[in-house]
This record gives sequence, structure tokens and C-alpha cells, in this order.
Amino acid sequence: SVYPNPAKENITISYTTKQNGTVNIKVLDQLGQQVTELYNGEQREGKHALTWNGKNSNGQQVPAGMYFIRIISGNRATTVKVIISK
Repeated sequence: SVYPNPAKENITISYTTKQNGTVNIKVLDQLGQQVTELYNGEQREGKHALTWNGKNSNGQQVPAGMYFIRIISGNRATTVKVIISK
């Protein structure tokens, strides 16, 4: 889940992994291009949460609009839409 949504910044992303393994979490724009990578590494099975501060990989605040949080864990991929408002 993603909250708050819509948000201005500091979006919490909570998710559950079904097994130990590599997890990759990215923020994509409406064109599917990577805005930033939030996590890429090993995680244990269970519940996890992290926060996106609304900034791109260069540390700049992203413009208002629709973005997608893409979580890949093992062979499962989940995409959640989030709205950034100003």
C-alpha cells in the first residue's frame, strides 16, 4: 500500500515479501521512465516499509503529477499509482 495518496512528499510504501530474496523498488513517471530507485537488495520474508521523499535520483523535488511505484520481488511484480500534488 502507498499512503498518503495523493501526497506532497514523504510517501510511505508498505509491502510484504513472500520469501527471502532480491527486492527492487523504483519510481517511474507516466512514460515508464525511472525517476529514482528506492531500494535494490536482499530482504527477508515478511512485512517491510520505506519512505519516498518525492525527489528524483538527482535530489530534486518531482513536479506534481502521476507516478508509479514498481516493486519486484522474486518473480512477482506489483505497480501502484501515486499522485504528487503541490
